[in-house]
Amino acid sequence: MIILPALLLLVFQLEFDGQIVEPPSFAEDQLELSLEDALATAVANNLSLKTTRLDTEVALQGFRAAWGDFDAVFFANATRQLNNQPPSAVNFVGGIDLG
Repeated sequence: MIILPALLLLVFQLEFDGQIVEPPSFAEDQLELSLEDALATAVANNLSLKTTRLDTEVALQGFRAAWGDFDAVFFANATRQLNNQPPSAVNFVGGIDLG
């Protein structure tokens, strides 16, 4: 707040190297706000509220990540074998494998 330091300087009038330091004038820097504007500014600059919003988002992301444990997982394996030898006549008769 700008008003508090100005009041403190008025009350205590600081001395610096033997000279009295006059408080700066804040009259031209004053800003008039309506109650709604002041509340909106306070909510926008409230770090505790911002932290709570982030905590909520982190909890939501953690909840979504926990559902990942229930996702379906598919596995597949394939093998290939090349055999250049024809089946023997003893095991293969008339197109039927006799084993």
